[in-house]
Amino acid sequence: MCNVSMVCKMKAMRVDLSMAMILAILLSLLLSSVDAGHPKWEPSVSNVKWVHQDVFKTRFHRWLNSRIEYCFDTEETKGILGPSVENGLEYWHHAGLSEEFQMIEIERQACLGRSRPTSLVISLSQDGSISSTIGVDPNDPAEMILANPAQLSPERIIPIVAHEIGHVFGLYHEHQDPRFWDSGNQGPFIFYCDRLRGYQEILQRLGFIGVWGKDGVCTNSRAAGREGFSSSNFLPEPPEMTVSSNGWHANDGDVDWKSLMLYEGSAFCANRNEPALVRRSTGEPTPLNLAPSEGDIEGLNHMYYASRDTTFGEILMVYHESRWNHLFMRHVQRNN
Repeated sequence: MCNVSMVCKMKAMRVDLSMAMILAILLSLLLSSVDAGHPKWEPSVSNVKWVHQDVFKTRFHRWLNSRIEYCFDTEETKGILGPSVENGLEYWHHAGLSEEFQMIEIERQACLGRSRPTSLVISLSQDGSISSTIGVDPNDPAEMILANPAQLSPERIIPIVAHEIGHVFGLYHEHQDPRFWDSGNQGPFIFYCDRLRGYQEILQRLGFIGVWGKDGVCTNSRAAGREGFSSSNFLPEPPEMTVSSNGWHANDGDVDWKSLMLYEGSAFCANRNEPALVRRSTGEPTPLNLAPSEGDIEGLNHMYYASRDTTFGEILMVYHESRWNHLFMRHVQRNN
């Protein structure tokens, strides 16, 4: 006759065997879900870093077949910007990005008349500003606004356009990975918002709380974006919008310091000798990078070629952000 101790042991064995079976099944799914070993992306064994738009759990999408169909808003714009856009994409290819990533110019009337954002419209900035939408947002049209190359130094034209192309394909700024900013004053960056152009004017307009409060333009990237303040280019992106090669509490060694998507420290500053973005470990401004890095390329490869189920924690259902976590916890509770 079994005693209480034996019953408990047998129950524990059933739970252990049950969990072992689940983990074995899920592990087999993991090994079969990396797009059959897609030649363009497999889990990296190197230390390259990247951050891109979360196209797996949000409303955002990838460009179909990694091809952007685009047009210029006018023939004049095409004459001014056309060569720079072509060279910007070729710059990525020379750096090692697969030529499966393409930008295909289509007929303007069809492009502008489409149900956006299935195509990208490129226009010429009237004030020298430069901006692009990130990835494919079904709620907003895809746009790239570029400055006239005549207003830029020759060595910067192609890197700037390539940087914007990185955004349109879906890359965020390297320094805006929220995993660098969740450790308070211990993260790899120091951001001096008060060194940005227009800081005094926006402080006067919004007041201290509007600038430095919880939802202020120097603390919240979305608030800064709504006000059109340049701090939106420095502050961390909302965590739920990003996928990154980094874990939380990432440090100096986790930054891709060679990324084309990393801002130089003096960007948007009132005084170039007083940088807004500084590397904490050295006190030096973040560097100016003029070419896509290995991490930039792997980030796009991951975004376009990796399955959402390639994350080990996601597959095992124990990762706290996993959509399957509640099922895992229910199973544990039912067997305890």
